[in-house]
Amino acid sequence: MGEVRLSKAAGNADTGLACLCLITRYHQLPADEQKLRHEFAPSGKAFDALTLIRAARSLGLRARQLHCRMQRLEKTPLPALAERHNGSFVVLARLGDGQVLLHDPREGRPRALPADEFAQDWSGRPILITRRTLAEELRRKFDIAWFIPAFARYRRIFAEVLLASFFIQLFALVTPLFFQVIVDKVLVHKGLTTLDVLAVGFLVIAVFDMLLGGLRTYLFSHTTNRVDVELGARLYRHLLALPINQVPPAERVVW
Repeated sequence: MGEVRLSKAAGNADTGLACLCLITRYHQLPADEQKLRHEFAPSGKAFDALTLIRAARSLGLRARQLHCRMQRLEKTPLPALAERHNGSFVVLARLGDGQVLLHDPREGRPRALPADEFAQDWSGRPILITRRTLAEELRRKFDIAWFIPAFARYRRIFAEVLLASFFIQLFALVTPLFFQVIVDKVLVHKGLTTLDVLAVGFLVIAVFDMLLGGLRTYLFSHTTNRVDVELGARLYRHLLALPINQVPPAERVVW
């Protein structure tokens, strides 16, 4: 496991923040220690359990604290953060065969302890940290499926646009029918009264067609702009979440 520098807070090494950085590196997510400290502990205090959970969630991780015994801990997905009685934190990497593999950032390397010895030294409140589903989705191959959730969210508005387009096309078929009636009925029989009725009906349909077309254009333009903004914001967040610096092979996290 790569070495992680400890931040000094309140006269003691901030093991909680150092352990969180180890966990993020294990999940291949970028984490800036100074940025996290500036955002969640500007007063210089060491990270407690609640602050660690908030910081982990801000990095796109799922985090929660449990109260459990060692027997239940064996069935818990690892790695996780374990708090000791003295308030320091360690990374709990593996548990089995009566042994506990943990990483104390103050020691620099993982080490194995008997499970009984570890049970006497920890608080019984592990912090479970896993990757969010959204973060995994952002790593998928870019294809048409990337756009489907955004369009599905506004499927009702798109359905209304399609319905308006159907009626607009239907009104377009009415125009030649009007002229056919004028030629067959008005010109042949000189029915001026019929011409007045047809003219009023044609005017009403023309106004309604114009209003419906304007409404369709507004709905379609407004909705596509919202979809474009959401997809752009999602892409921007994905780009910001990409690691800036490549971790050297000698410092890769290996449990």
